[in-house]
Amino acid sequence: MEFPSPIPVPFGLRLLQRLEFPRKLGFCERLYGGALARRGTAWFRTPGGRVWKADLRVPSHRWMVYGQPQPGLVRFLRRRLRRPAVIADSGANIGQMLVPLLGALPCARYLAFEPGRAAGAWLREGAARNPSWPVALFPVALSDREGEASLAVPPEGHGCQAWVAERGDQPVRLRRLADVLAELGVDRLDFWKLDVEGHEPAALRGAAPLLQEGRIDALYVELRRDLAAEILAFLGAMGYSAHGVNFSGHLSPYRDTGLELTDAMFVRDG
Repeated sequence: MEFPSPIPVPFGLRLLQRLEFPRKLGFCERLYGGALARRGTAWFRTPGGRVWKADLRVPSHRWMVYGQPQPGLVRFLRRRLRRPAVIADSGANIGQMLVPLLGALPCARYLAFEPGRAAGAWLREGAARNPSWPVALFPVALSDREGEASLAVPPEGHGCQAWVAERGDQPVRLRRLADVLAELGVDRLDFWKLDVEGHEPAALRGAAPLLQEGRIDALYVELRRDLAAEILAFLGAMGYSAHGVNFSGHLSPYRDTGLELTDAMFVRDG
């Protein structure tokens, strides 16, 4: 398979890719967002040196060009992860978090869960261009049961913010995380990123045996305001406490800021 050459990244941006500082994404967006957006869909060289494809009209895709979108998270993981680590990304979409983590933590084994057709095809194309990356792709939605459901897919955004629904645009297979890991012979997860547009409680219930036994070391979960209390209570009962992660990668007690969407790091108490 032949792939197009990556677009040239402006010299100033190449220098900024290597730097991490607070509010970097907003700074780069003001300087380079418009010019990148005019390139449309293109392959680019990531700060980690590999090549990936992005729709540069989409802000979250441009973030991958600017550098590490979540440097605090990466610093936290570098200190905490065992080697070789196993990382799961559920709601991987086109790789907005997966690709930067691969560049920053190259020794880990990655499991990427993405049920959407368009986003899944995007991931497979990127994986074909980077065959040495240790990523296994799963076109399923993590839930609390095995079976079938539907995926509602917004018309824009390449499947971003698609959600599991009673009636939707695409059929989707549901799997329990505990079952998937058992089939793979994976005994534990070092890190699980969970961002599945409101299906987080069901996905967590599907991992209950792992959580009860402490076989998931850390979870980074998107908290919707209407689901936050349920998720906090469920993981609290499993022995996990919620934290924020600052720029330096240190944890602080989680605080409800009143935002509609926020993220929290959950680690096992003690």
